[in-house]
Amino acid sequence: MRALASHLVVLAVIGLAGCGGKAKSVTGSWVLDTEKMVDEVVAAAKRDAEAHGRTDRLPDEAELRSRAAGRTLGLRIDLELRADGTMTVVAQTPRGSEAVEGRWESKNGEIDVTIATKNGKPASGQDVRPQRLVPRGKHLVILDADGTDMFWMRRR
Repeated sequence: MRALASHLVVLAVIGLAGCGGKAKSVTGSWVLDTEKMVDEVVAAAKRDAEAHGRTDRLPDEAELRSRAAGRTLGLRIDLELRADGTMTVVAQTPRGSEAVEGRWESKNGEIDVTIATKNGKPASGQDVRPQRLVPRGKHLVILDADGTDMFWMRRR
């Protein structure tokens, strides 16, 4: 689970991709929408099976949902976009937590995010590469390269 949380924090930060809309509309607290994530994992599995002609090997939807839900059990990832241009991502799992801090800015209707620290240490490698976040309906969306989008909803 710690590896999954670490992977999701990295995706959450590295995958932050393209925001259309005004910056002030995205400031505030967001939380990973794990129910929507389950939907996305199931949809991605179906897309992958269809693309590779393996639909006969695909588990039924109930099993896919159960597997995906199990991966998000006890997982919470929060994203805070502050009006001063700073941001924080905190992942909490049954085994501990991880935190990322950085900056974000609005450019041409998109939000560019740059990571400064990960778990209190200077960020390095892909973590420091600027990324973008996309608003989609009521969600902010990270577009993952594997086709599984990560959806964030406003914290209630």
